[in-house]
Amino acid sequence: MRKLKLFICFLLLNSLCFAQAENGAGDAASDSITVTVPAQLPGSQSITYRSSIDGEALTSLLWIPKNFNPQAGKVPLFVYLHGGGGLGTFHPAMTQEFDSRGWIALAPDGRRWNLANQGCPWRTSAAYVDNPNPNVGPGERDILDAITWAKANFPIDEDRIYLSGFSMGGRGAYIIGLKNPDLFAAIAPLGPAADMYEIFVRRPEPAACKEGMTGGKPGDSPFVNTMYTITSGRFLVENAYNLPVYHGHGTQDGVAYNIPTPGQYQHGAHMLMDPSWNGCHGKTKLCFGHTPTLSELHTRHREGYDWAFMFTPVRHQVDSKWVMGTTPASGISGVDDPQNPGKLIGMMEFLSRRTRLRAPKTVVYKSYTNTHRKAYWVELDITAPWTNKPGAIRATRKSETNSLEVELSRADTVTFDLVLAALTVSKAKPLTISLNKLVEPVFDSALDASGETLEPTLVLRGDFSALASVTALVNGAPLPQVVIKLTADKIMLGPITISGATTLWVSTETTTSVDSETNGVLHTFVVGREP
Repeated sequence: MRKLKLFICFLLLNSLCFAQAENGAGDAASDSITVTVPAQLPGSQSITYRSSIDGEALTSLLWIPKNFNPQAGKVPLFVYLHGGGGLGTFHPAMTQEFDSRGWIALAPDGRRWNLANQGCPWRTSAAYVDNPNPNVGPGERDILDAITWAKANFPIDEDRIYLSGFSMGGRGAYIIGLKNPDLFAAIAPLGPAADMYEIFVRRPEPAACKEGMTGGKPGDSPFVNTMYTITSGRFLVENAYNLPVYHGHGTQDGVAYNIPTPGQYQHGAHMLMDPSWNGCHGKTKLCFGHTPTLSELHTRHREGYDWAFMFTPVRHQVDSKWVMGTTPASGISGVDDPQNPGKLIGMMEFLSRRTRLRAPKTVVYKSYTNTHRKAYWVELDITAPWTNKPGAIRATRKSETNSLEVELSRADTVTFDLVLAALTVSKAKPLTISLNKLVEPVFDSALDASGETLEPTLVLRGDFSALASVTALVNGAPLPQVVIKLTADKIMLGPITISGATTLWVSTETTTSVDSETNGVLHTFVVGREP
């Protein structure tokens, strides 16, 4: 077996470093991996990375903190998404914090896109969503590729990756973070637009510009409606159950509107703590009713939905107070810093105290598409992707009883990673799964599928190479063998009709077993295994 030894050089000049493969005797093999390592430590510099979708060369601003020592251990990564200017940048208060805390930071530039030729003031991609339409582009994947680049070139702590951004970048932090909650320790949207429908109605940009980001105007097609929805943090907020959120916003912001005005959607207040919004956008027929605030979600689920905020009397700009924290004053509202009495917590302090959860006890995940399916130890295929009808799951693992409690809405296939969830299935330790339809008064009412048929297939993923057979009971009755499939790495059960509370009991037999009453004689079970 050959071993891979990776040498990463951090020099003041541009350099190439080589990862040489060695065989067991320590002799260098012929193959190597070339890694381009950034120059000019410390401070800011421009780096180039490649898109994993189309190979395009993309650029980003990189910040390396003062006194950075690559041998000193893993460091947090702060990713900051650009606003309408399209170029990566950092607020001076942020770089001061990066230096004092020893954080590496990336601010990816946007791609040039066709909308720049259609009267759109945004010169680079602004959707932060993946779409084959060149007017939209792989905006989400570009950000994830930048993170991959950072992890390949620096000792990044994967449990302390933070996603932030201002204006359209704040919206990007919401929608990328909430679709991929298991990738980040926390997110920090600043001055974000939380509702793209509201942006369509109110913003003065040319129709070609606004419609180009989503493929059309609201109502053109289910696909277009889905695009508006999945680029709006407002409709994904349930996914923040395990993802801490820090939100900064100005109370005089007339761009990502947050000025207290009756009947006007406030992108900050109505996302966070004001439940009064229940109307329509302007004089249009874009009426969606109330979607939950983070305050409402946390009030009902105290164990989840960790969030903080700061509102200050500024317009559409980043306020250093959001970044560094401040003392309470007239016109400023926020969350007290529990470790610094008399001070409102800032973004950097909030983030620094959060670490990614790899396998939380409860997973809540909502999706509108078949391109975002996974969160932690759960994968969800929804029944009607790209029709603007969301599906969702709330699943709780209980290792002490080797059981799952699962509530579903519009779920076609649900996969559970039993290894990550610390669960098992065997004859000695059967797995019990309690199933029901998802009924949650605080969640988005669009998730209510109580009148629809729910017949999901459940998939248990793990190492089942030694198994010979699976037995499953649904409410005490045997599940027909024709809907049970066993392979080396998964057990598939279903479809299972769920009309109310349903209990699934799963047990297995191995290929051989030892019977103590026959002095350890091996008995073999004969089964037909799926290929």
